[in-house]
Amino acid sequence: MRSMSRSTSHQGFTLVELIIVIVLLGILAAVGSNMLSDSFTTTRMVDDSNASKAEARYVLERLTREIREVKYLNVGNYCIERISGVDTMTASRLVFDKRSNNLSLDRDTCSIDSNRVTINYSAPNLTLAYATPAQSATLSDRVAPAGFALRYLRSDGTTAASTSETVYFVEISLTLTDATGAQGIAQRVRVALRNS
Repeated sequence: MRSMSRSTSHQGFTLVELIIVIVLLGILAAVGSNMLSDSFTTTRMVDDSNASKAEARYVLERLTREIREVKYLNVGNYCIERISGVDTMTASRLVFDKRSNNLSLDRDTCSIDSNRVTINYSAPNLTLAYATPAQSATLSDRVAPAGFALRYLRSDGTTAASTSETVYFVEISLTLTDATGAQGIAQRVRVALRNS
């Protein structure tokens, strides 16, 4: 009788090899998921920061456009209001009259052919309001605490103390917080008032 030769090689994996593979795959999955999670977090933070920068630019451009339109009188003063004898030129509030239309040439009084505009900051909201027609809008609801300030400057760049002085520039400082609250976006602009 002839004996059949059998192959001595075995097919398949041992239990130890399978356990080693499972452990290595688990380590790779844990490292990969952490990297993926970190990249999503970073992307969200960058998007929030970009959105905050865009909002800050919009707010400053809108305020700049409004403040440039302060009505100028023949006597050499701008129509920055005093309400009940109190200056409205504060770090958080400004009330002024601007021309109601581009055809108006009345430069003798603030009350004729003008529209009263109010810029007001009460943390965290920054609002812009018009008297005619009566409208109010929140420009931003994410202004950081003490993140908004108006500064009024004379022609030589020194600070004007009250509305009795002629203001030539208004400096706006703005700090917005992003949606995650992790970062503040600070911007500043100096607005030159028009004389016409």
